Amino acid sequence: MLEFVVFSLNYIPCKELISVSILLKSSSSYHCSIIAMKTLLKFTRHDYIFKDVFREVGLLEVMVNLLHKYAALLKDPTQALNEQGDSRNNSSIEDQKHLALLVMEALTVLLQGSNTNAGIFREFGGARCAHNIVKYPQCRQHALMTIQQLVLSPNGDDDMGTLLGLMHSAPPTELQLKTDILRALLSVLRESHRSRTVFRKVGGFVYITSLLVAMERSLSFPPKNGWEKVNQNQVFELLHTVFCTLTAAMRYEPANSHFFKTEIQYEKLADAVRFLGCFSDLRKISAMNVFPSNTQPFQRLLEEDVISMDSVSPTLRHCSKLFIYLYKVATDSFDSRAEQIPPCLTSESSLPSPWGTPALSRKRHAYHSVSTPPVYPAKNVTDLKLHVTTSPLQSSDAVIIHPGAMLAMLDLLASVGSVAQPEHALDLQLAVANILQSLVHTERNQQVMCEAGLHARLLQRCSAALADEDHALHPPLQRMFERLASQALEPMVLREFLRLASPLNCGAWDKKLLKQYRVHKPSSLSYEPEMRNSMITSVEGLGSDNVFSLHEDNHYRISKSLVKSAEGSTVPLTRVKCLVSMTTPHDIRLHGSSVTPAFVEFDTSLEGFGCLFLPSLAPHNAPSNNAVTTGLTDGAVVSGIGSGERFFPPPSGLSYSSWFCIEHFSSPPGSHPVRLLTVVRRANSSEQHYVCLAVVLSAKDRALIVSTKEELLQNYG
Repeated sequence: MLEFVVFSLNYIPCKELISVSILLKSSSSYHCSIIAMKTLLKFTRHDYIFKDVFREVGLLEVMVNLLHKYAALLKDPTQALNEQGDSRNNSSIEDQKHLALLVMEALTVLLQGSNTNAGIFREFGGARCAHNIVKYPQCRQHALMTIQQLVLSPNGDDDMGTLLGLMHSAPPTELQLKTDILRALLSVLRESHRSRTVFRKVGGFVYITSLLVAMERSLSFPPKNGWEKVNQNQVFELLHTVFCTLTAAMRYEPANSHFFKTEIQYEKLADAVRFLGCFSDLRKISAMNVFPSNTQPFQRLLEEDVISMDSVSPTLRHCSKLFIYLYKVATDSFDSRAEQIPPCLTSESSLPSPWGTPALSRKRHAYHSVSTPPVYPAKNVTDLKLHVTTSPLQSSDAVIIHPGAMLAMLDLLASVGSVAQPEHALDLQLAVANILQSLVHTERNQQVMCEAGLHARLLQRCSAALADEDHALHPPLQRMFERLASQALEPMVLREFLRLASPLNCGAWDKKLLKQYRVHKPSSLSYEPEMRNSMITSVEGLGSDNVFSLHEDNHYRISKSLVKSAEGSTVPLTRVKCLVSMTTPHDIRLHGSSVTPAFVEFDTSLEGFGCLFLPSLAPHNAPSNNAVTTGLTDGAVVSGIGSGERFFPPPSGLSYSSWFCIEHFSSPPGSHPVRLLTVVRRANSSEQHYVCLAVVLSAKDRALIVSTKEELLQNYG
C-alpha cells in the first residue's frame, strides 16, 4: 500500500513512515523488518526528497541504532543472543545479517550527496560503528560503501584517516582486509579532487609506503618470516592495489606528485620494493659473466603473460611483475581512465599555468561518462594477468608522467639476480633496459627524463655496462644515454661518461690536477663513496710532483705511473660514435639553419589552450577631460602597459615571424583552429575589446587564414 501511495500517487505518507520506524525500532520480527527495509530502500532510490524525509521522521536514527545492534552481535554473538531472552537458531542470525546489510545499503544511499545526513549520522555514532565492523568479512563490503560516502562528505578527513589507520594496525598477513580497504579508497580517489588532497594531508602516502615496508620478505623464495602460509596471488593482488592507489592519488594533482617526489621519494619506494624479497642487494650492474638465453622469455614483457612461464624461476617472475607495476606508475596506465584523458595532465612534468598558478586537472567529458566500477570487482587468478595489449599506450609511444618511477626501475635493474638461472636474470635485465630505452624515444619524454637526471643515474648504476662494449646491456643503455644527451647534458656527466673505465689513464691526471681543477674531482657517478674518499685523501696528501719530475737537463719526464698499462687504454669505438651522434645536428638543422630558433612551447592539454600575452604592444594615453593639462604627466595608459605611446601599426611596418610544430590535430567533431597571432585593441570610450588582426591555422581545411576584420573579442570564435 505504501509503495502504491508513493509511486502512483506521488504522495509522501509521513505518519505511516513514522509507524514503520517504530516497527524497525522494536525489532519484534526480523522478517517484517526485512520487508520494511526493502520498501524503504525503494523509496530512497525513487526520489531525492526521501533523504530529507527519512531524516525528519527519525528513520535515519533508527537505522543507526540497528547498525549498532548488528555491531554488538558481531562483537559477541553469544552475549547478543542471550540478551534477547530466547535461543535463536542460525536462520535468525542470517535474518539479522540480511537486515543489517539492507540497513547499510539504505544508509549509503541516504548519505550520498547529503551533508546534513552525514553530519547527523556522525552525531549518532554511525561513523564509528561503521569503522568498527570493517574488520568482519561478512559485512565489510557494505560497511566500506557507507564509509566511502562519509569520506566524500565535507568533513571526511577523519574518516579517511581512521580507515588508513585501521589498515596500518592490521597484522601484516591480513592481506584481504588491506586490499578491500585500498579498493574502497581507490574508488574515492578516482572520483574526487578533494579526496586526493585529503589523502595527502592525512598521511596517505606514508601509510601506503609503510604497507610496502610491512610486506618485507613476502616475495622471497622460499617464503620466510611468517609468509609461508600466505597465498602469493593475494600478495600480488595487494601490491597491484597499492600501486594503483599511489597512481590515482597523484593523478591530476601536481601537489601530491611533488609531495611524493620530495617527501616520500622514489628512492625509498625502490628500496621498499627491493626488500620484498625477490630482488638482491646489488646497487650497481656488475660485469657480465653469462650470456642471454636463446629462449628470451621476457622479450615481450609488456604484452605476454609472464605468469605462465614455467621455465622461469619464481623470483624472476616476481621481479617482472613488479617492473610492470612500476612501468604503469611511470606512464599512469593502470586503468582505462588514464587512456581517456591526456596523460600529460599531471605531476612533475606538467607546465605552469598561464595564470601563474599550478594547472589543476580539467576532466574531460569522457571521464564523467564512465560509470563507476563496483568497489569489489570479482577477482580470480586471471585478474593477475598483466596484459597491456588492450591499452593503446605501448612503450614506444607512452608518455612518462612520473619520471621518478622510471628512475626506480633503473635502480632495481641492478638488483635482478638468480643463482639458479643467471641467464634468465640477464634476459629480464635486457627486457627492462629495452623498455626504458623505448620510453625515451619521444622528444617530450627525453626532456622530462633529462630534468629528472636519468643520464646521471645511468652512470651511477650502469657504469660497468656502459664501459664494456661486450656487455649485453651496453647497446640499449648507451642508446638511452645518447638520446638524453641530445636534449641536455651537464659537463660533469659528459666528463664521467667519457672517462668510464679510465681510458688513456685519465684517472692519473685526476690525482695530479685535482687541486688546480676542481671540476676534475671524482664525482659520485662512477665511483663508490669509499673509493672517491680515498682518492681525495691521497691527493690532498700529495707532496711534490710525483707524476712529472724536473731533471737536471731542465726537461720534464713522465713518471712510470702514466705509462703503465691500464684496463682501458683507448677510448672505445662505440663511445666515440656515441659522442659524434650526440654532437651532430638533427632534424630541422639538417635542412636549413644551423641553429634552431628560440621558441615558446605550449602544451594545450593542461588548460585547454596556450597563449603568450603581450600587453605592451602599442600603448597609448587616454585623452584628458580637463581643459588645462600640465604636460608633466601622461594621461591614463590604455590598450597596454608602459610609458609613452607606440602607434599601431608602426610607421615602418610590422614584422611577425613564427614557426610551429603540431603533433596532431584534434578530431573532426571537436576540431578547433590554432591561433598563431591575435592583436586586440580597446576603444577609448568603452571597455570593449576588438580583434583587429588575426592569423589562424584552420584545423578543418588545413589553411592559413589572415583576417583584418574587426570584431568583438567576446564574440571571437
